[in-house]
Amino acid sequence: MWAKGYKKNAILWGEEVIEDIYFQRNTYLKASPILINVFKNLIIMYDKSKDIRAKNRCQDLLLDVTVFEAENKSWYDGFINRVCKIVYNRGPLGVIEKPLLERFGAPRRLPELEEFEDEDVE
Repeated sequence: MWAKGYKKNAILWGEEVIEDIYFQRNTYLKASPILINVFKNLIIMYDKSKDIRAKNRCQDLLLDVTVFEAENKSWYDGFINRVCKIVYNRGPLGVIEKPLLERFGAPRRLPELEEFEDEDVE
């Protein structure tokens, strides 16, 4: 919008994005990178429009935004890892046996590979 000459609309759109997302930055992983990008764009736009107070406000708010590093593990990867543990520990019938045992009794934890498999010896 800025490049097309709609300078006020571009600034208002950036402020609207910040107003909608800023207070959710600690709960959503994807909010922080969006906010950082919008803040940087607003700082440039306010610098070109010579609004020093708004530029300083955006710079101060940008310092409060932190990006969280988190491993995005999909449900499919978790499911496959769980099934692989069951098959390796109990065999192919373990995939059927484990849910049936949990249905009629208390659930049991799946042991890790190191707990039931000895180290390879050369």
